[in-house]
Amino acid sequence: MPGWLKAVGDNLINRSSTTWRALSDEDRAKASGKSLEGLLMGNPTLIKRPVIEVDGNVLVGWNAETKARIG
Repeated sequence: MPGWLKAVGDNLINRSSTTWRALSDEDRAKASGKSLEGLLMGNPTLIKRPVIEVDGNVLVGWNAETKARIG
């Protein structure tokens, strides 16, 4: 996961998830910087899916850009 974070940063967080909405304000504040990895490791359902690695690039989420880059 550190490689994913380096590539896409906090775009890895699924802010639409019920897990995100259930987090305290204090935990949401951890969604940046060095605490982000710990937050995601402790709450893996916060990771936006799918995460696809293609040709050294990390793509997050299923959208038109992702489809175009892998298709």
